[in-house]
Amino acid sequence: MYALLKKISVARVGVLIALILLINAFELLGLSLFIPIIDLFQSKGGVTSGLTQTMLNFLSALGLPAVLPTFLVLLSLLFLVKGGLIMWMRHISVKMAAEIQNQLRSVLFHDFLEARTDFINGHKQGALLSVLSEHTVRTGQAFFTLIQVVAQWVTVLAYLSFVLWISWKLTVTALVMGAGAAPIIRWMGRQAHQHGKDYTQALEETQHRALEGLQAKKLVNAMNWGGALERRFREGSGAVRHHWQWMAFWSNSPGIVIQPISVIILSLIIWFSLYFDLSVAFLGAFALAFTRLLPNVQSVISMGADFQANKPSVDRVFGLLEAAAAASEPTGKGDFHGMQRCIKLEGVRYRYPGREPVLNGLDLIIAKGQTVALVGPSGSGKTTIADLILGLYRPEAGRVMIDNIDLAELELRRYRERIAYVSQEAVLFHDTIRSNLILGLEWSVGDDELRAACEKAGAWEFIAQRSGGLDAIIGDRGVQLSGGQRQRLALARALLRRPEILILDEATSALDHESEQWITQMLCDLQASGRFTIIVIAHRYTTIQHADHIYEIRSDGARSLGNWEQAKAYLVRESHALAIS
Repeated sequence: MYALLKKISVARVGVLIALILLINAFELLGLSLFIPIIDLFQSKGGVTSGLTQTMLNFLSALGLPAVLPTFLVLLSLLFLVKGGLIMWMRHISVKMAAEIQNQLRSVLFHDFLEARTDFINGHKQGALLSVLSEHTVRTGQAFFTLIQVVAQWVTVLAYLSFVLWISWKLTVTALVMGAGAAPIIRWMGRQAHQHGKDYTQALEETQHRALEGLQAKKLVNAMNWGGALERRFREGSGAVRHHWQWMAFWSNSPGIVIQPISVIILSLIIWFSLYFDLSVAFLGAFALAFTRLLPNVQSVISMGADFQANKPSVDRVFGLLEAAAAASEPTGKGDFHGMQRCIKLEGVRYRYPGREPVLNGLDLIIAKGQTVALVGPSGSGKTTIADLILGLYRPEAGRVMIDNIDLAELELRRYRERIAYVSQEAVLFHDTIRSNLILGLEWSVGDDELRAACEKAGAWEFIAQRSGGLDAIIGDRGVQLSGGQRQRLALARALLRRPEILILDEATSALDHESEQWITQMLCDLQASGRFTIIVIAHRYTTIQHADHIYEIRSDGARSLGNWEQAKAYLVRESHALAIS
């Protein structure tokens, strides 16, 4: 956590502390000025206390008129300067809180991107979004509140010092009476904290439900799920409303409760002061200081309750920061200059948590420049092999070798620069076609290269027909395009990476016949160039007929079937048997 907070400017913290001390010094000086003001006003110029005489002598030494108007002018100037200092302090503290929010969001998102895939998959997406948005804001608010609490506590201590100086007996009497309210205030703080914690959980759950419903909008309408999802959302939203209501109520209640208690205490103190030997000036200064002390005590208590209400968000943010950092994707340090010979999986064993091994002693060789197809029943581990080659997972046993170098020893970022991956569902963003195509590229790409890649992937025709062409917005997840168009854009994006290794994971399984034929022809062209090592995972056999080598993947290993001519009879027979069963 707290490494992040170290990034806050030490100089700025120093300025903040200095301002807090200076503001309170001005406050005490201002309160002290009320004693000679009351004395001079009451005695019509006479002196009734040693403090007043000392101040008059000080003004004379400075060459200032030792009269009542001088004190009034000094008092006004003091509070004007103090007001300016308070504004400066508030500006610094708000700026620091805003910077903390920004840093938290940035670090969280960075750690999410750097974390292992299973870490993200193990959390509700709506909850992660809630932490990035709502909880980082509340954490910044908690930090701002903490600064204000510190400042208010210093002010309270300054006022206490002043009233103790005037009459320690009256001050102790007031503190003893005020202590009776402490248990009530602590109970209210606990209520605010508990409802803040429940609010945090309810908000995450509700945002996740909303995200799920919006992502499945087409299916929701088609299956008439709207009513059921709306009921679920309303239940969650009702819980958010309930906990926010009581969190807000209890976080503001302590200040309200303390006000009448403070007035009662002040009334009793004024009554008790009749039994103490205090001049009117000192009693007036005591009463003034006490009346200024009460709002600060009220603020400290209210802000403390606010902090308790926001603390669950602070805990959630920093807890997730630590968890994401601990789940950082492991990577080696070895440089990668390109594959020279082959990808080799040796005795690879992998299991997903709580399941039987999906791969158990797998051996597989993919030679450079070859097109290799992986076939087999669903759940046999084909996609897992792709994930292992991508370095998304590490095998439980065995090794993934690139030219006899363990993938675990290579720097994944450099290694992945040479890979392009196209999944069954094309991932596109709410942006222009151009931005989606060049996403992640570290070199500039001109329109000619963009067009060449799009033509090779069969995407240029529909791009040219759209208003705006490459600069047309395609909507969230590319919703304004058909499935085939989205997949062709994904292939064009893969080609623009200039990869050495191209992995197609069921990339044609949801496409129409025309799109599939176009992509199959593209693969043939890429294969003929000899510049690509292509790994095709497929259930449809039309996309693997030109593969150099076909492997059947099963839980007990990989069975070599040779090329299409050698494997065709077996695959057709297996497909027929599966269809009958």
